[in-house]
Amino acid sequence: MFAQGWITYCFNGQKQKKQISFEELPFGDEEIEIKVKESNAYRGKIYQITLHPLGTVELIDFAVKLSREIENEESMMVNGFQSESLSKEISRHDFIKPLFVLARPFLASRGDYKIFPSSGKKGRFHSWTYTYFCGGKNAFRLFGSINEKPGYTVWEYFIKERKLLVHRECQGAKATQEYPLLEIYEGKGDRKGVFNEYFSFWPSLRGNGNTRLGWSSSHNCRTGISEKVVEENLQALSHKDVPIQVFQVEDGYQEAYGDWVYPHENFPSGMPALAEKISSHGFLPGLWLAPFICEKKSMMFKENSQWLLYHKGGKPVKAGWKSFQTGWLYALDFYAPGFKEHLAKLLYTVTEEWGFKILILDYLYATSLLPRNGKTRAQIMSDVVDFINNLLPETSLVARKTPLGAVIGKTDYAQVSSDTTPYWENRFLKSIHFRERPSTLNALRSTLGRYHLDGKAFRNATSNFMLSEGSTSSVTNLMNEHQRYTLFFFNFLLGGQVLFSDNIAEYTPRQQEIFRSAFPVREPDIKDFYRQGEFWVIHFKVMRRNYLALCNLEGKPVKYRLGEGMFYNSRLFMMQGKSEIELAPFETICLLEVAKSEQRPYLLGATNHIYPGAQIERLIIRRDSLTLKVPPQASRDTVVYFGIPPGQVTLRVNRVNYPVVKREEIRYVAVEPEVEE
Repeated sequence: MFAQGWITYCFNGQKQKKQISFEELPFGDEEIEIKVKESNAYRGKIYQITLHPLGTVELIDFAVKLSREIENEESMMVNGFQSESLSKEISRHDFIKPLFVLARPFLASRGDYKIFPSSGKKGRFHSWTYTYFCGGKNAFRLFGSINEKPGYTVWEYFIKERKLLVHRECQGAKATQEYPLLEIYEGKGDRKGVFNEYFSFWPSLRGNGNTRLGWSSSHNCRTGISEKVVEENLQALSHKDVPIQVFQVEDGYQEAYGDWVYPHENFPSGMPALAEKISSHGFLPGLWLAPFICEKKSMMFKENSQWLLYHKGGKPVKAGWKSFQTGWLYALDFYAPGFKEHLAKLLYTVTEEWGFKILILDYLYATSLLPRNGKTRAQIMSDVVDFINNLLPETSLVARKTPLGAVIGKTDYAQVSSDTTPYWENRFLKSIHFRERPSTLNALRSTLGRYHLDGKAFRNATSNFMLSEGSTSSVTNLMNEHQRYTLFFFNFLLGGQVLFSDNIAEYTPRQQEIFRSAFPVREPDIKDFYRQGEFWVIHFKVMRRNYLALCNLEGKPVKYRLGEGMFYNSRLFMMQGKSEIELAPFETICLLEVAKSEQRPYLLGATNHIYPGAQIERLIIRRDSLTLKVPPQASRDTVVYFGIPPGQVTLRVNRVNYPVVKREEIRYVAVEPEVEE
């Protein structure tokens, strides 16, 4: 498996860099010993490389080169450093551009720009925690760490040389006893089976909940959230009888970043009353919290400076630039004396005294910006996440702006993309190569790229969709109808937590129709993904029916030729196999793959659901009749189409006879079922 390796460390104050030979094991001398263990898995192997120090060793770097080349790769998965970092499959002709030099003081702390800088060279990529290679339709090979607690794992690939290096980001680790340098899995075969096996080696404390839908204040309100806005949206949701589960109060309720228990004057009734009001409407109240940052004007910064994270020179560590109004955000030190007690009291206040049942924990990376106390960045993050988990075993946790390897199996939900925006792309931030930029296109790429994490590592929390014009709120939606629908569709298809910020009382009739088409919410089972540039083809199942989603993220039309069979789409109606579909720029189309029968009636599809026909709760088909049940959450304008075999002139549905009609050589009946109350 390993051709050679390198380790850099300090021993008795002396810096050492040694090359490791894997031909004769264990490798060692008077300072260190390195052992390798290999074990079999069903679809691959597990490799463990362990350091046994013969004294106190302060680690700086460790890397190994794989002994075999990657063959026939067409694309490589590049998983970004933290949850909002761009993550997607890239081809051999791509490259990762470094952040523009003048932007680094403001933005570099949000990503890996200082920790593992990109070379900017074509065909040289790196991926955090795991990666995989695709080579043709059936070739799939995954490499992934199964233990990120000792240090993050980085997979660096050189396409020209077909060389894969594995790094352990172990700077700051002080090893006095056995230390896991690497614990990695290699598997190959079908994509879904390999991923299932890979995540079976991770802990699974959380992350298996159902898909949940909710309202969030973060986009349409930005930081202008108020008690009045909350009440308006609660009334609108209740009046429209929208079946959501979650109502989240996000950034802006606090007086300042860091002063979380001091609400803004826009909340005169206080936060306990707000949580109670949300609960009284039947929603779970959620609260946004960033417990490891503060701003300069906050009481936290002014009165508790001992809790700030400091560089060795004594300057506070900047966690990033927020805005001209706020200025710099500063990191807080999890290990500072008294800080853990402060954090425990804060979490108790917002959950037990205020009554919030969901916590959205943001800017988690901030406290681990500096390795310290003999710990790596990953060890610090692990301590933080374990501490919060132990305090809040019953509170639903959503992680944001965090290295994902630190929260696998440890949070219920985790953000898997950058924030969306009321426009398609942020051209300025794209031009300076900021991979964590807020951007709808950027968010969609990572949502698509990380879909395989959902339900295995945690439930994927996608960024908010926006259907309304936003003209009466603080934000105007500049996306066109195709862009809005594509974001809407993929949030439901690939999200474990789906949020929106719209005031639904502002929806036009068309926007209400689109919004209602998501109900009842169904759990899709993704079967296969295929990507050609910015065009995506996704095969999935819902309630044992096969679907095909086509997505064009390009700014130009794309044509696609269907495979064998027959397909239904509510706009296109019936499409025969081998037909060609043209997708407009940014358009998404979902088709039901029709299971045709020559002996009895069969489902063609249905209108007014994002997955045509998925709103059908119960369907019993007989030779000349059928029983059909549609649940109360479904659109009352639903029309269900059934194909009819030759010779049959009527179809009895729920004791009502429907005549057979013919269109485009298809014999069918159209049924408008009664939606159950």
